[in-house]
Amino acid sequence: MNKKILVIDDDPNARFLAKKMLENDNFETFLACDGKEGYEEARKLKPDVILLDIMMPPGESGIEVSRKLEATPETSGIPVIFLSSLLYDTDMKISDKLHGRYYLPKPLHVEDFRNILQNRLGFAA
Repeated sequence: MNKKILVIDDDPNARFLAKKMLENDNFETFLACDGKEGYEEARKLKPDVILLDIMMPPGESGIEVSRKLEATPETSGIPVIFLSSLLYDTDMKISDKLHGRYYLPKPLHVEDFRNILQNRLGFAA
């Protein structure tokens, strides 16, 4: 069975590229355009993994969405991988503060995503 991936990103181009790449690699991919929609989709879909943009509008930033997902029993166990086009060191400091969440720079490279799934989260290939 294919893994369900939820991509939460306010950039339509980033969402489109992530969806194409992930579906080409046989991931079932769902999209959300902001934090509020992403949170609701996560509760409804219960994806295997969430790809979450760090920098989104105030009130629904990736960090805020991550905290909300973590505080909600039905989504607290879903692994979150942060995406960002910011400087790597800055993002690593942010993601380190969020309980071992993972980080991938934009643009997304499916090989890096697959590496986190297999080597860090223990998902089968």
